[in-house]
Amino acid sequence: GAARDALRRVRSLFALGLPVLVTLLNKCAVLAALSAATSVAAASRGAFHEIAAHQILLGVYFVFAPVGDALSQTVQTFVPRALDDDDDANGRPRLGKAARAVVDGALRASLALGALDAVLAYGLPALLPATALASDPALAAALASNAHLLALALLVHAACASLEGTMLALRDAPTLSAFYTADALLVCLAFAALAAAAAPLTAIWTAFLAYQLLRLAQFALRVAALAARRPPQQQQQQHPFITVKPSLAF
Repeated sequence: GAARDALRRVRSLFALGLPVLVTLLNKCAVLAALSAATSVAAASRGAFHEIAAHQILLGVYFVFAPVGDALSQTVQTFVPRALDDDDDANGRPRLGKAARAVVDGALRASLALGALDAVLAYGLPALLPATALASDPALAAALASNAHLLALALLVHAACASLEGTMLALRDAPTLSAFYTADALLVCLAFAALAAAAAPLTAIWTAFLAYQLLRLAQFALRVAALAARRPPQQQQQQHPFITVKPSLAF
Protein backbone atom coordinates (compact mmCIF):
# COMPACT_ATOMS: atom_id res chain seq x y z
CA GLY A 1 0.00 0.00 0.00
CA ALA A 2 0.94 3.59 0.59
CA ALA A 3 3.35 2.71 3.43
CA ARG A 4 5.20 0.21 1.29
CA ASP A 5 5.43 2.72 -1.56
CA ALA A 6 6.76 5.38 0.82
CA LEU A 7 9.36 2.94 2.17
CA ARG A 8 10.44 2.10 -1.37
CA ARG A 9 10.94 5.78 -2.09
CA VAL A 10 12.96 6.28 1.07
CA ARG A 11 15.16 3.33 0.15
CA SER A 12 15.66 4.73 -3.35
CA LEU A 13 16.60 8.11 -1.94
CA PHE A 14 18.99 6.50 0.52
CA ALA A 15 20.62 4.43 -2.23
CA LEU A 16 21.12 7.55 -4.35
CA GLY A 17 22.28 9.83 -1.55
CA LEU A 18 24.54 7.55 0.49
CA PRO A 19 27.45 7.46 -2.00
CA VAL A 20 27.35 11.26 -2.32
CA LEU A 21 27.31 11.63 1.48
CA VAL A 22 30.30 9.28 1.79
CA THR A 23 32.12 11.29 -0.86
CA LEU A 24 31.53 14.58 0.98
CA LEU A 25 32.58 13.11 4.33
CA ASN A 26 35.83 11.82 2.85
CA LYS A 27 36.57 15.22 1.31
CA CYS A 28 36.05 16.83 4.71
CA ALA A 29 38.28 14.21 6.34
CA VAL A 30 41.15 14.98 3.96
CA LEU A 31 40.96 18.72 4.55
CA ALA A 32 40.71 18.26 8.31
CA ALA A 33 43.70 15.92 8.29
CA LEU A 34 45.65 18.43 6.19
CA SER A 35 45.17 21.16 8.79
CA ALA A 36 45.74 18.81 11.73
CA ALA A 37 48.99 17.50 10.28
CA THR A 38 50.22 21.03 9.64
CA SER A 39 49.41 22.16 13.16
CA VAL A 40 51.03 19.16 14.86
CA ALA A 41 54.14 19.19 12.70
CA ALA A 42 54.69 22.95 12.98
CA ALA A 43 54.04 23.03 16.73
CA SER A 44 56.54 20.21 17.25
CA ARG A 45 59.24 22.40 15.69
CA GLY A 46 58.01 25.66 17.13
CA ALA A 47 57.37 26.93 13.59
CA PHE A 48 54.09 28.63 14.35
CA HIS A 49 54.44 30.87 11.32
CA GLU A 50 53.83 27.74 9.20
CA ILE A 51 50.42 27.29 10.82
CA ALA A 52 49.55 30.86 9.88
CA ALA A 53 50.89 30.32 6.35
CA HIS A 54 48.81 27.18 5.99
CA GLN A 55 45.66 28.99 7.05
CA ILE A 56 46.27 31.69 4.44
CA LEU A 57 47.05 29.15 1.72
CA LEU A 58 43.96 27.12 2.57
CA GLY A 59 41.84 30.27 2.60
CA VAL A 60 43.08 31.19 -0.88
CA TYR A 61 42.38 27.62 -2.01
CA PHE A 62 38.77 27.91 -0.91
CA VAL A 63 38.41 31.24 -2.68
CA PHE A 64 39.15 29.64 -6.07
CA ALA A 65 37.99 26.04 -5.57
CA PRO A 66 34.30 26.89 -6.22
CA VAL A 67 35.21 27.49 -9.87
CA GLY A 68 35.85 23.76 -10.20
CA ASP A 69 32.70 22.96 -8.27
CA ALA A 70 30.70 25.09 -10.71
CA LEU A 71 32.09 23.04 -13.59
CA SER A 72 31.01 19.86 -11.84
CA GLN A 73 27.47 21.17 -11.45
CA THR A 74 27.41 22.27 -15.08
CA VAL A 75 28.31 18.78 -16.26
CA GLN A 76 25.75 17.20 -13.96
CA THR A 77 23.08 19.50 -15.40
CA PHE A 78 23.74 19.14 -19.12
CA VAL A 79 25.21 15.65 -19.59
CA PRO A 80 22.01 13.79 -18.58
CA ARG A 81 20.08 15.80 -21.19
CA ALA A 82 22.56 14.79 -23.88
CA LEU A 83 22.85 11.09 -23.06
CA ASP A 84 22.13 8.47 -25.70
CA ASP A 85 18.70 6.90 -25.62
CA ASP A 86 20.22 3.41 -25.48
CA ASP A 87 21.76 2.28 -22.20
CA ASP A 88 24.47 -0.33 -22.00
CA ALA A 89 23.82 -4.00 -21.27
CA ASN A 90 23.58 -3.30 -17.52
CA GLY A 91 21.05 -0.51 -17.89
CA ARG A 92 23.58 2.27 -17.28
CA PRO A 93 23.62 5.43 -19.42
CA ARG A 94 26.15 5.70 -22.24
CA LEU A 95 28.31 8.67 -23.05
CA GLY A 96 27.29 9.31 -26.66
CA LYS A 97 28.42 11.98 -29.11
CA ALA A 98 26.32 14.82 -27.69
CA ALA A 99 27.22 14.04 -24.09
CA ARG A 100 30.89 13.70 -25.00
CA ALA A 101 30.77 17.18 -26.49
CA VAL A 102 29.51 18.52 -23.16
CA VAL A 103 32.22 16.68 -21.24
CA ASP A 104 34.95 17.77 -23.66
CA GLY A 105 33.81 21.37 -23.37
CA ALA A 106 33.81 21.17 -19.59
CA LEU A 107 37.30 19.67 -19.55
CA ARG A 108 38.62 22.43 -21.80
CA ALA A 109 36.96 24.99 -19.57
CA SER A 110 38.47 23.33 -16.51
CA LEU A 111 41.96 23.61 -18.00
CA ALA A 112 41.46 27.27 -18.90
CA LEU A 113 39.77 28.30 -15.65
CA GLY A 114 42.05 26.09 -13.59
CA ALA A 115 45.07 27.77 -15.15
CA LEU A 116 43.59 31.18 -14.39
CA ASP A 117 42.90 30.11 -10.81
CA ALA A 118 46.45 28.82 -10.49
CA VAL A 119 48.01 32.06 -11.72
CA LEU A 120 45.88 34.22 -9.46
CA ALA A 121 46.31 31.96 -6.45
CA TYR A 122 50.06 31.85 -6.96
CA GLY A 123 50.27 35.60 -7.27
CA LEU A 124 48.51 36.36 -4.01
CA PRO A 125 50.99 34.74 -1.61
CA ALA A 126 54.09 34.78 -3.82
CA LEU A 127 54.10 38.12 -5.62
CA LEU A 128 52.35 40.56 -3.35
CA PRO A 129 54.56 42.55 -0.98
CA ALA A 130 55.08 40.84 2.34
CA THR A 131 53.08 43.47 4.17
CA ALA A 132 50.01 42.76 2.02
CA LEU A 133 49.40 39.37 3.66
CA ALA A 134 51.90 39.20 6.48
CA SER A 135 54.32 41.54 8.16
CA ASP A 136 56.43 38.68 9.55
CA PRO A 137 59.30 37.82 7.17
CA ALA A 138 59.19 34.13 8.14
CA LEU A 139 55.48 33.97 7.37
CA ALA A 140 55.97 35.75 4.05
CA ALA A 141 58.76 33.34 3.14
CA ALA A 142 56.60 30.32 3.99
CA LEU A 143 53.83 31.66 1.78
CA ALA A 144 56.15 32.28 -1.13
CA SER A 145 57.81 28.86 -0.89
CA ASN A 146 54.48 27.01 -0.99
CA ALA A 147 52.55 29.16 -3.45
CA HIS A 148 53.42 26.88 -6.38
CA LEU A 149 51.89 23.89 -4.59
CA LEU A 150 48.69 25.84 -4.00
CA ALA A 151 48.57 26.83 -7.67
CA LEU A 152 49.10 23.28 -8.93
CA ALA A 153 46.48 21.91 -6.53
CA LEU A 154 43.90 24.36 -7.90
CA LEU A 155 44.82 23.55 -11.49
CA VAL A 156 44.27 19.84 -10.87
CA HIS A 157 41.16 20.42 -8.77
CA ALA A 158 39.28 22.06 -11.65
CA ALA A 159 39.81 19.05 -13.91
CA CYS A 160 38.94 16.65 -11.07
CA ALA A 161 35.68 18.47 -10.43
CA SER A 162 34.69 18.27 -14.10
CA LEU A 163 35.39 14.53 -14.25
CA GLU A 164 33.65 14.00 -10.91
CA GLY A 165 30.54 15.68 -12.27
CA THR A 166 30.67 13.39 -15.29
CA MET A 167 30.73 10.30 -13.07
CA LEU A 168 27.77 11.57 -11.08
CA ALA A 169 25.85 12.38 -14.27
CA LEU A 170 26.45 8.80 -15.45
CA ARG A 171 25.07 7.36 -12.19
CA ASP A 172 28.51 6.20 -11.10
CA ALA A 173 28.37 7.66 -7.60
CA PRO A 174 29.19 4.31 -5.89
CA THR A 175 32.49 4.10 -7.75
CA LEU A 176 33.21 7.74 -6.97
CA SER A 177 32.59 7.20 -3.26
CA ALA A 178 34.82 4.10 -3.32
CA PHE A 179 37.63 6.14 -4.86
CA TYR A 180 37.27 8.85 -2.25
CA THR A 181 37.16 6.37 0.61
CA ALA A 182 40.38 4.69 -0.49
CA ASP A 183 42.09 8.00 -1.26
CA ALA A 184 41.05 9.57 2.05
CA LEU A 185 42.38 6.60 3.99
CA LEU A 186 45.68 6.71 2.12
CA VAL A 187 46.24 10.45 2.38
CA CYS A 188 45.16 10.64 6.03
CA LEU A 189 47.74 7.97 6.86
CA ALA A 190 50.32 9.97 4.94
CA PHE A 191 49.40 13.13 6.83
CA ALA A 192 49.67 11.27 10.14
CA ALA A 193 53.15 10.05 9.23
CA LEU A 194 54.22 13.55 8.21
CA ALA A 195 52.85 15.00 11.45
CA ALA A 196 54.71 12.39 13.50
CA ALA A 197 57.91 13.25 11.64
CA ALA A 198 57.38 17.00 12.21
CA ALA A 199 57.58 17.51 8.46
CA PRO A 200 57.83 21.00 7.01
CA LEU A 201 54.82 22.73 5.47
CA THR A 202 56.13 22.09 1.95
CA ALA A 203 56.11 18.32 2.49
CA ILE A 204 52.54 18.36 3.77
CA TRP A 205 51.25 20.45 0.86
CA THR A 206 53.16 18.21 -1.54
CA ALA A 207 51.20 15.28 -0.12
CA PHE A 208 47.99 17.26 -0.67
CA LEU A 209 48.99 17.85 -4.29
CA ALA A 210 49.71 14.13 -4.68
CA TYR A 211 46.17 13.42 -3.47
CA GLN A 212 44.83 15.75 -6.15
CA LEU A 213 46.88 14.02 -8.84
CA LEU A 214 45.78 10.59 -7.62
CA ARG A 215 42.10 11.37 -7.90
CA LEU A 216 42.64 13.04 -11.28
CA ALA A 217 44.18 9.82 -12.62
CA GLN A 218 41.40 7.69 -11.13
CA PHE A 219 38.58 9.86 -12.45
CA ALA A 220 40.13 10.17 -15.91
CA LEU A 221 40.53 6.41 -16.26
CA ARG A 222 37.01 5.79 -15.00
CA VAL A 223 35.42 8.32 -17.34
CA ALA A 224 37.38 6.80 -20.23
CA ALA A 225 35.96 3.41 -19.29
CA LEU A 226 32.44 4.83 -19.07
CA ALA A 227 32.85 6.44 -22.47
CA ALA A 228 33.65 3.02 -23.94
CA ARG A 229 30.26 1.57 -23.02
CA ARG A 230 28.35 0.10 -25.94
CA PRO A 231 24.64 -0.71 -26.31
CA PRO A 232 23.61 -4.40 -26.24
CA GLN A 233 23.68 -5.25 -29.95
CA GLN A 234 21.63 -8.42 -29.64
CA GLN A 235 18.85 -6.65 -27.76
CA GLN A 236 18.75 -3.89 -30.37
CA GLN A 237 18.35 -6.42 -33.15
CA GLN A 238 15.53 -8.30 -31.42
CA HIS A 239 13.61 -5.18 -30.41
CA PRO A 240 14.56 -2.47 -32.90
CA PHE A 241 11.57 -0.25 -32.05
CA ILE A 242 11.37 -0.76 -28.28
CA THR A 243 13.75 0.82 -25.78
CA VAL A 244 13.33 0.18 -22.08
CA LYS A 245 15.21 2.74 -20.02
CA PRO A 246 15.41 2.78 -16.22
CA SER A 247 14.34 5.95 -14.48
CA LEU A 248 15.72 7.69 -11.41
CA ALA A 249 12.24 8.91 -10.53
CA PHE A 250 10.80 7.55 -7.33
